[in-house]
Amino acid sequence: MAVVKGPMLAEIRPELYKPGRYYLLAGGPMPRCGKLPLPIIVQTPRLFEGARVGAWGKADLVDLFARRPCLFEVDCRSLCPLGYRSLSIPHSEGLPFTALLVWQSVKRYPRPGAWRDEAARHGVRWPIRSLPPYLRAGLTWVLVGHPRCFEPATGPAVPAIVEAFRVEHVEYIARSKRDHLRMVCRMAHGDLPPGLTISMPPAAAGGKKGGARACRS
Repeated sequence: MAVVKGPMLAEIRPELYKPGRYYLLAGGPMPRCGKLPLPIIVQTPRLFEGARVGAWGKADLVDLFARRPCLFEVDCRSLCPLGYRSLSIPHSEGLPFTALLVWQSVKRYPRPGAWRDEAARHGVRWPIRSLPPYLRAGLTWVLVGHPRCFEPATGPAVPAIVEAFRVEHVEYIARSKRDHLRMVCRMAHGDLPPGLTISMPPAAAGGKKGGARACRS
């Protein structure tokens, strides 16, 4: 399943292909939502457990969006993951409405819309050092924040959630053949989510371009 739209992303963002990391993949960001952007300063700290710039945390979609009004008067409210109907229906997998919260780098994305432009053109490829226990490919939503939004005429900018995407696939790029075997063993023991793709970097494949292969538990 190919979710990265163009090979040019490897050329313009080589840091998104470093070995030893997991990558959250998706075909693109969700359509523009009438509930975003959402300034974080109006929310209580308990909604963001350890979330800060340069790290990831988790957020409760119900607490964040269930009562937030939508600016769009369209029929997507019944399908929107942040809509009242979606957040009022019990989860089919019995999972809580927990989303992953990540942050854009101001150095890489000086304006909030820069990441969306890149993701819409090339697909989403977000690096993450470890996998949260609540992460489920095809189910888990990722909220993308930017530290500098809603900059008023006077005073500093405030952080806000500006985009979202649903994880379609998870990839791990192995450091070496030994690391690849270690990850395969972890998959076999159920320590990693099923269907995780483990890719070999070119250097670990003897100079040949390494392909991705899916492990089976």
